[in-house]
Amino acid sequence: MQKTDDKSEQIQRDFRLFYEQNLRQIYEMLEPKRQKYLKLFLKRFFFFLATGLFIWVLCRTDFISPQIYKDKNFQDFCFLLVLIALYILNLPFSAYIEETKMSVMEKLLSFWGYFTYSHKNIISQQNIEKSELFTFFDREDTDDAFCGMYKGTEMSVCEHELRIHSKKGDITTFRGVLILLKFNKRFKSKIVALNRGRWLNFFLNNLIISFPLLMISLIPFINLLLKGIVEAHSVTDLAVHIIAFLKTIVLMWLIIYVIFWLCRRIYRYFRPQKANQKIELEGIPFLRKWRVQADNQIEARCILTPVLMEKMLKVKKLFYGRHVDFAFFERNLLIAVHTRKNMFETTSLLTPALRYHKIRTVINQLYSIFAMVDLFDFNEKPVPVPKWKTGIVRTVKWKKRHQR
Repeated sequence: MQKTDDKSEQIQRDFRLFYEQNLRQIYEMLEPKRQKYLKLFLKRFFFFLATGLFIWVLCRTDFISPQIYKDKNFQDFCFLLVLIALYILNLPFSAYIEETKMSVMEKLLSFWGYFTYSHKNIISQQNIEKSELFTFFDREDTDDAFCGMYKGTEMSVCEHELRIHSKKGDITTFRGVLILLKFNKRFKSKIVALNRGRWLNFFLNNLIISFPLLMISLIPFINLLLKGIVEAHSVTDLAVHIIAFLKTIVLMWLIIYVIFWLCRRIYRYFRPQKANQKIELEGIPFLRKWRVQADNQIEARCILTPVLMEKMLKVKKLFYGRHVDFAFFERNLLIAVHTRKNMFETTSLLTPALRYHKIRTVINQLYSIFAMVDLFDFNEKPVPVPKWKTGIVRTVKWKKRHQR
């Protein structure tokens, strides 16, 4: 969260007491394991460092022919060795974090209730497709996942990554946290709210697409700019070259945006969604953040009240203002929070296990998730039956039974 409110600070104080009573001993037992993984990391690090220095000394002292280490195949081989070394060095970090989560997470989540923690996919592909938040994907990975009941609402939370497989590499369509809330009330209308500007997040998540496109588009114009600076005879000529460069860049990105917009329109025309009616609402701050579609405008307006739009804006603030998409369908509310950050990590290999600052960060993350159940209470409460009515029913049943 950007600024912790009073309720989150109260949660932090209550959890600190819970930590001292239930979790401190577990983290004390994790410290020897951290020391073991840290020693393993240092051994590997100094081994790879000594190997790299040895190869560098051989190259500098002409024990290896200059033609060999200048050869492209030799450079590619060294680059491959560096990647393998980085992968091996990362193994102690991931192993320690994994062991910590399996030991701690269920106990930590018990502060809010009974939850089961796993790495399995607990949000089905069918529910993701029904929500219509993501048009297409054929690969999915799950990291941390937990599910349970909180205040009468069934909830499932998992770190998810959705990808499209291609020959040049997988293209990421979503990376972040999926939150599925199931209510006992059925929504008659399907509502899909997509964050404006999510296409920019798509390009940022996919360096395979964005980096080559950026390099291909900018390098020729940068060369023209440098040539213009060298050939400029006065400040006026320099200013003219710079203005022309900026105009070219703006025009180029406008063309790219128009092409992207046309492709998206053509795709929607040939593969229309069910929730294909655009909804115009009165909440101007809400409409600046989301583009809303539904299959029934009247029923959608009954659900998307000004109060609910205010709640969704609060949800966006809870998650640092990140891109948040959501969909109401059947009895479900699916919320997709776009983030590249690894969530729910309470320890680090480079800090002692009893350091509390990372636990505090995780509690803020979990508070942001559980606070949504307080915001969205769509459960239909059962109507209480008066005692005198139950008495009449019992009397009638008793008379019928004895008359027989």
